[in-house]
Amino acid sequence: MATIELHGRINEAGKLEVDLPEGLPAGDVKVTLELPAENADLLSAVPESLYGLWADLNVDISEEDIGQARSER
Repeated sequence: MATIELHGRINEAGKLEVDLPEGLPAGDVKVTLELPAENADLLSAVPESLYGLWADLNVDISEEDIGQARSER
């Protein structure tokens, strides 16, 4: 995977604004944000993992449910 460093900003609406160079092919990318040091305390509001995100919704998915979903592909 190639890496391109881009500079951008998060606007007041919480949207990321980035100027992309011309000629980049369409497709999936991985985005990593590096915040200035003075904003490091904001990282505690961002979960490191999505594990347990729906724990309070009482979602119970069995191995059988997973197997059935896989067979439907």
